[in-house]
Amino acid sequence: MPKTSKPRGTTRLTDKAGPTGMAADDLLSTADVSREYGFQQATLRGWRHVSTTTGNGVGPKSFKVGAQIRYRRSDVEQWLADQYAATVRGEGVVVSR
Repeated sequence: MPKTSKPRGTTRLTDKAGPTGMAADDLLSTADVSREYGFQQATLRGWRHVSTTTGNGVGPKSFKVGAQIRYRRSDVEQWLADQYAATVRGEGVVVSR
């Protein structure tokens, strides 16, 4: 069976939910999210700062593991899907108010 590779620097959780209840997911650093999704690291840090100081969610969910910031891949993907749903325009798209 061939091994599946994952991007360098990501952490793979086990297939079973752990003590936190989190299901299997990749944990990404700020640099990983920047590289894989095209956001500047400074933008991600800014979103995190705004969310922390104002209480308003800006950007994908993130959390600290010790002194390091981590993002769950599923949270980044969900945030992107939410952004798409909230802002998509074009042929065949109906915007309800």
